[in-house]
Order: sequence, then structure tokens, then C-alpha cells
Amino acid sequence: MPEVTSRIGPVAGGVALLVALTVAGCGSPTPPPAPPASPTTVSPAALPPAASPTTTPAPTTTRAALPVVTARDGTNVKACADGACEVAIDGPSTFRVGDFRTTVTPGADGVAVRVVFPSGTVGTTTLSGVGPGGSFSTSSGLRVQAGLAGRDDRGRPVVTFSRG
Repeated sequence: MPEVTSRIGPVAGGVALLVALTVAGCGSPTPPPAPPASPTTVSPAALPPAASPTTTPAPTTTRAALPVVTARDGTNVKACADGACEVAIDGPSTFRVGDFRTTVTPGADGVAVRVVFPSGTVGTTTLSGVGPGGSFSTSSGLRVQAGLAGRDDRGRPVVTFSRG
């Protein structure tokens, strides 16, 4: 009978050893899982205090957030007839600003300004921060700028109208 010789290289030998070890491991029992940890009791006094829920309100422009100013014309809305004034508004007020019939209404989100043009067209804007707001103009060139100066010492919004 002829003799059969085989040469096993280092890689093939490593594979054979790995197969032999793997087969030897088959059927061996797996170790049991670790027993559960024993329960631990902690007294409530040892726990940190629970945090109370907090909320942060969204920033809004309120009457209190506006600077306190003195209205140049007080509450005299008739001073606005020439198109330039600075008045404190107590509640909804309708008056003339130049050629415009104007209604100013203070609210929680600012001051609403409604303007009726000589032609009957209506324009509106809301003043919610200090500074100039909407402007209104006619085809004849009259332009009035509405703005919010702040609030007076009684919390009333102080609005400004200027020609320009």
C-alpha cells in the first residue's frame, strides 16, 4: 500500500487546533447565572430631596417691562391734531392725527393702532416695543410715524406720533 504523507503548514495547523478545541467544548455545561443581588433598603432621609418642577415664562413685553416716561402732552389727545404728539393712553381712544382718524387700544401684547385714511382705507399696526412702529402716508405726501415711548408712572402706554 502506498504511503500517504501530508504536510500541514502553520496556518492549517492553527485551524485544526481551533477546530479540535471547539469540538471539545461542545456539550459542556454552561455555568449558571449569578444569583440576584440581595435587596438593599435605604431610608428616605438618606435620599437627596426631589427637585421641584420649574417653568420659565416666555419673555413678553408688558407694561411693566417698558421704561417709565412722562408724556410730553399728558393725556391730551387733541395735541395730536397737528400730526405730532406724545400722549399717555388710558384705554381705547379715537382722535385725529393730522388727516387720519386714529384709534389706539392698549392690550396685553402691545398697543394696537388703527388708522382711517381720508379716502376711507384702513391701516393697522401693533406697537410692542419702545421705538418707532408703523408709518402711514397719503398720496398728498402727509406721513405720520407711530411709536411707543414707554409707560407713564400709572402704567399707561405712552405713544408718539410724528410727521415726516
